[in-house]
Amino acid sequence: MKKITFSFPIFCFSFLCFALSAFGQEKYEEYCNQKFNYCISFPASLLNPKPDLAGVEGREWRAKKGEAKVYVLARTKEEAIEPSLGFKSVYTDVTYSKAVTYEVVKKDWFVVSGYTEDGNIFYSKVILKNKVVYYVCLEYPKSEKKTWDSQCGKIANSLIIK
Repeated sequence: MKKITFSFPIFCFSFLCFALSAFGQEKYEEYCNQKFNYCISFPASLLNPKPDLAGVEGREWRAKKGEAKVYVLARTKEEAIEPSLGFKSVYTDVTYSKAVTYEVVKKDWFVVSGYTEDGNIFYSKVILKNKVVYYVCLEYPKSEKKTWDSQCGKIANSLIIK
């Protein structure tokens, strides 16, 4: 019969690695919009959902701690786009009175970030698909940068358009 030896240092190291990998991971929940057929995940441990946005198809969340806000919405192409300017008009609307410090602009989507007039950080991802414009937007104070910078991509990239 083989004797099994127990290595306390290896056990402690393994347990510590497991504990650290679970520490700080947020629980994500999903919001889905039936009318425009999209879903997005948000960190439920950090955000409180608000009622659906009035007059548009979407949802807003506010930070449980701090002043961050996140929203997702969809509008028909006809509602969102100025015909004479095309999709560029959506970019203009999203960046109006903001200082853009980062942008990636493609034919039917863009990502921008920078600062609002009052000094908050903003991040927006906008996609045109199936004659609908989808928006994912975050805004938060510089003092909350450590928390929200890492969430921007996670939230925006969780958008699923069905």
